[in-house]
Amino acid sequence: MPPAEQRPETEPAQPRLAPGATTEPAPVRALTDEQIAFFKALGAEVCIGLAGGGSVWLVPEYTGAAAHK
Repeated sequence: MPPAEQRPETEPAQPRLAPGATTEPAPVRALTDEQIAFFKALGAEVCIGLAGGGSVWLVPEYTGAAAHK
């Protein structure tokens, strides 16, 4: 019986990432779905000041905006 045809080994194609996206694993989520739903229901917008400067805004719905106004 002749030997099986050998195919060259190739690496699987890498998915395309959005500009600015990383392949880093997502951080572990410390909030439950119920806690997130409760925050959304409040309709609150919270600004958290960072020790190194700058801030992070938590808003009830994704806005797609680059910055909170």
